[in-house]
Amino acid sequence: MGDPAVYENASNEHLWEEGLRCFEIGDYFEVHELLEELWRRHDGDLSDFYQGLLMAAVSLYHYGNGNFHGAKLLAKQSEQKLRKLPPIFHGIDLARFKADFGALMAPVLAGASGLKPLDPESAPKIHAAH
Repeated sequence: MGDPAVYENASNEHLWEEGLRCFEIGDYFEVHELLEELWRRHDGDLSDFYQGLLMAAVSLYHYGNGNFHGAKLLAKQSEQKLRKLPPIFHGIDLARFKADFGALMAPVLAGASGLKPLDPESAPKIHAAH
């Protein structure tokens, strides 16, 4: 999507905090850029986590642009990456995010007729674990 060199000197903490901030405001393109750098730096569950969230962000980006096919493909890939992770992961309530994202994407995944581009107000948020 963009130039990954922009973030190569940023700390993991900065990338994660910026990724969360961008997700909160619905800047899904930038979420992808930030989390892609984190995904490249890690392996195992943490890699799957970052990749799954960035796929969710790209899915929401496509949904917002009315690209329902792209939204569906990325939503499925995101679900596969996040499926095996515990309900609380990397300081967030991952179970809540997966439930909210799944509920939002259900009509897209089902190929419902009459879909409209995503209303940003209905997009799922990432909540801190308590």
